[in-house]
Formats: sequence, structure tokens, C-alpha cells
Amino acid sequence: MDDGDDRKRGRDDRGALLTDVLDTSEVGTFILDSDFDVVW
Repeated sequence: MDDGDDRKRGRDDRGALLTDVLDTSEVGTFILDSDFDVVW
């Protein structure tokens, strides 16, 4: 098994988890990029 695939799968899993948490959160949440633009 390729370690790169495992790392990519881990990022995909964390991304899905983050999306689920943000979509179901009962509080307002903003995620900003390095220029302080809202990305979520």
C-alpha cells in the first residue's frame, strides 16, 4: 500500500468530518484564509 494514498485518504476523512461538524454546528463559525478572507 502506498503511504501517499493513506495520507490522502486521511485528509479526505478529516475534511469530511470537518464539513459534517461545521454543517451541524449550532454556533456561527467562520474559517479565514491567510488574507483573512472567509473561506467557510
